[in-house]
Amino acid sequence: MNCIVPSLNLKVVAKGLQALSKIGDELFIEAKRDKLTLVTLNLRKTVCARLHLFDSFFSSYEVDEDEQNETVTCKIHMKVLLPLLKGTHLEKKFDFIKLEYENYSDILIFKMKYKCDDIIMTHKLKLMDSESIAIQFSADSGRNNILATSSLFTQLLNTFNNTDDEMTLEIAKDKIIARNYITGAPVRPKFVRSQVNSETNINFSLKPIRTAIHFAEGFNLNIGFNFENGGRPLVVIMKNPHLKHIS
Repeated sequence: MNCIVPSLNLKVVAKGLQALSKIGDELFIEAKRDKLTLVTLNLRKTVCARLHLFDSFFSSYEVDEDEQNETVTCKIHMKVLLPLLKGTHLEKKFDFIKLEYENYSDILIFKMKYKCDDIIMTHKLKLMDSESIAIQFSADSGRNNILATSSLFTQLLNTFNNTDDEMTLEIAKDKIIARNYITGAPVRPKFVRSQVNSETNINFSLKPIRTAIHFAEGFNLNIGFNFENGGRPLVVIMKNPHLKHIS
């Protein structure tokens, strides 16, 4: 695997890694012929977040010819990778960042070309033991879909208390009601409470949703919810022509 991220796209990679790090501590890097996918799971493996970076996102993107029909996978700890993309205005600091990986190697090579001088800093990052993962759902597997701007979802979250851990959506054909429920808690004006009969109810953790909405708002992306019903996976989708984020 050999790919180069141009300076204009470094912000996306940095923000994407920051978002993924709020979900899990380990990062799976999957290289296919047409895209690079960054994947993480939370500790209980109840939340999966994926950032797909398509080949058009890179100024150069190559996967070895004999690996076209396979997925090149490696795993690295987030704390090893995050400090390299720390800070703001990365596009002004670097010309590009290059990732190199030889299949079955235990090293990921991270090359950073600075703009101010003709300098390339090379980091050789130790990988974790190889592990394969199988995601058993697709982004469009649900029959129900909700699509809105990230700003609308931000306004919705702002009506809830920051300490709320979960939210329930009660979904009918003509309306959606969002509510929380805290057993034994006193009624306070900041809490949103409502209850109606509806065609579908789904309950989910707010932490990964907040992370997804924050990422989407930073790039003015629309957010889609795809789902069946309660107890089934909720898929949160954000995409533009060059990247797609699913959690």
